[in-house]
Amino acid sequence: MNDRSRRLPSALAVLCCIVPSLLSLVASAQSPVELPAIRSSAAKSAGVQEDPEALRKLIIKIVENSGETKYTFTSESSEGSKSSQFVDSSPSAALDLKKCTFMRTSMASENDKPYTLRTWIRLGEVKRVETGDANEIQRRFEASWRARHPGQNLNHVSFSPSIPAVKIFIDEDNTRQFPVATAEDGEHLAKSLQRIVALCGGAGASRAAAEREEEVRKDLETTRRFIVDTLSNEGKISYSTSIQNTNDKSSWTALWTYQLSDPSVDFTNCGFSWKQVRNQGTQDNKPQNMGVWLTEVQDVMVAGIDDAQKEVDANAGHPEFSELSTPPVSALIIRMPKGAFNFLLFHSDAVAGRVRKAVKHAAELCGGMGGDSPF
Repeated sequence: MNDRSRRLPSALAVLCCIVPSLLSLVASAQSPVELPAIRSSAAKSAGVQEDPEALRKLIIKIVENSGETKYTFTSESSEGSKSSQFVDSSPSAALDLKKCTFMRTSMASENDKPYTLRTWIRLGEVKRVETGDANEIQRRFEASWRARHPGQNLNHVSFSPSIPAVKIFIDEDNTRQFPVATAEDGEHLAKSLQRIVALCGGAGASRAAAEREEEVRKDLETTRRFIVDTLSNEGKISYSTSIQNTNDKSSWTALWTYQLSDPSVDFTNCGFSWKQVRNQGTQDNKPQNMGVWLTEVQDVMVAGIDDAQKEVDANAGHPEFSELSTPPVSALIIRMPKGAFNFLLFHSDAVAGRVRKAVKHAAELCGGMGGDSPF
């Protein structure tokens, strides 16, 4: 029985490892990217490039030109300082001019622990873009933050070595930062992003555009809050399963407990993560980090735990197992590419069905479920 206790599909544990908004930083020795000229005085005076597609390609090229960046990240507080070694490599970017979304993806590692880093931005929400020396950008940010929040503590952050970086402000306290190859690339990228932001209605958008963005934010927050609150309130699930081997007619019974904790929906990076503990009998397993990228979700469905477990058994090479669980337990199955899937357990079909609708909607907002990607 131990060989099937139970091999749930592995999750994207990297969801819990994402470095908060301060990304990066030893410049690669690549050549700076040339900024296309603005072809008319009207466009130049408005600060907007005539050809958005050319700007889109330029932005992607500059990001990819960054190459590999190695740096030491140090955070200092009243309790002392902590340093970590970071590597940011193989950066790529996607910019959707219709949906006004931008995403930078890279392979990263902290102290030799690898993960995928994704930074997603709705360009219509951007207030401004800064570029310069990474430590100087951080110094200005910290000074401004302390002026807005007197008496509150903020760790001092520094990068060694300090290299050119770009910082995107959603608002004064909500930023995204990543490295560039050269100071010149930083200038070009910041200017190009500002032009696209202007076209997307950011940095001084009209009231109507601002109201539309507010509706989107409310939708995101309502969806996020429903999923997190519902999963947090589900509690421990206990059930027994009678299993029969249809080949040799042997049978046995297993007692199970399942509990989910720390659910999180991160629309910035389109990640859905949680921790779960599933024990058989007297087992005392540690929580597993589970999760999915909402952009990769292909389907969300509700089924009985026996149907979900039968699929797990078949994938593990035991299609001959037949199961019956009591009391009935519902499974929310989230399907991803290449046959991968994760499932979460619920006391009832009714709650599982409501969460199914919310997770499906979250995936649709991120371009999953076969929709157009916002990236």
